[in-house]
Amino acid sequence: MLTIDRSHRKIGYNENYDLVIEDSDRSRCQKLSLRRNYISNAENILADFTSLTWLCLSANNLTKIPSCLQNIPTLEHVFLCNNQITEVENLNSCVKLQTLELRHNAISGVADFSYLQHLATLTLSCNKITKVPPSHFPASLQFLGLYGNKISTFEEIVAVVSALQNLRKIFIGSNPFCNNLPLKHSLNTFVEYTELSSGVKRLKMEEEHLNVDRVIEILVDKCPSLISIDNNMICL
Repeated sequence: MLTIDRSHRKIGYNENYDLVIEDSDRSRCQKLSLRRNYISNAENILADFTSLTWLCLSANNLTKIPSCLQNIPTLEHVFLCNNQITEVENLNSCVKLQTLELRHNAISGVADFSYLQHLATLTLSCNKITKVPPSHFPASLQFLGLYGNKISTFEEIVAVVSALQNLRKIFIGSNPFCNNLPLKHSLNTFVEYTELSSGVKRLKMEEEHLNVDRVIEILVDKCPSLISIDNNMICL
């Protein structure tokens, strides 16, 4: 596997920056790191990298996911953390994706990831997300990061977990529903199950105390494959 690392080069400060990579190496490169380069537009930089399986563009100045990723259907692992991305787009051709990291951006809505049938790891922590529609996540997910967003109800989390029966680990702390406290401490909510006429259970929120053990109990009941919630290991 040909790996090229051009991290920490301040590429974004020089529009004419030359990666000093032979054309033949660009086309056969499978792993490329351009981390921490102040890049705001990666279109030209990535134009000839058509065989990538692993790409890191974390810690740059991107406000959108480069459209040229549509031309790299071989991608399996993409890292876009610590940018200023507001919307998840330009991934429709990346159907082989297994890892997508989008922590620390400015994303307000969860895109429809359901077409990414091989996606196992999705991190959306530390964004501005308020709603997490269960139908937007692929059943293949094993790791989901939702820590530090603006999710206001525990009901949202329960619905997602219920839909993801292969989920192993989830991060949900520091959302408004847990009063901005890390899950390892406590959640200031109480969950009461009420049976609807349709037979579907709904969560009714009351202002009482729900400890970590109760949160784990509820989520594991919905998804028995879970082994970790905010790094709280579940003893089965």
